[in-house]
Amino acid sequence: MMLATGLACNYDPFGDTSKLSVLTVAQAETLIDCRTNLLLDGLTSVSPEVAQVLGGHGQGILFLRGLKTLSPEVAAALANHTQGAVFLDGLTTLPLETATPLATHKGDLILSGVTELSPEAAQALVSHQGRLYLRNLQWELVSDETIEVLKKNEQIELPGWAYGEPRPRKKRRRR
Repeated sequence: MMLATGLACNYDPFGDTSKLSVLTVAQAETLIDCRTNLLLDGLTSVSPEVAQVLGGHGQGILFLRGLKTLSPEVAAALANHTQGAVFLDGLTTLPLETATPLATHKGDLILSGVTELSPEAAQALVSHQGRLYLRNLQWELVSDETIEVLKKNEQIELPGWAYGEPRPRKKRRRR
């Protein structure tokens, strides 16, 4: 592995990072020096300061599938990760306040855990540059308007029912 300075990273003090439950700024800085892909699925929260370090990494893949919520500040910091994918599969909803900064991310954004999305959040996400995965949106939890907005961006991957495949047999909630 290579440090940002071009020197070899001879010692990686973390081992299996998927089990980390807390990450400090200093640890995040060490990690980005020693690794390209960061598997941090054990984290259930990230401070804006740590997110700033991770977002500034700018390469490889960020796996943050343990996050269930994301503040707008953390979303904005993670959106700076421009040279790779960001996995946020633990999120099930995405409010407009969080969708707006995430939409500025340039690269793959995996939000496969999101099941519910408002038309306003969809409007923010439609400007995303790169692949955006929303394959688990639930038919009964999103409006037709939301789907039509998302379909304007060909790089957004939606569930099959959004393209005319048979819909699930659940009753749709009124919106």
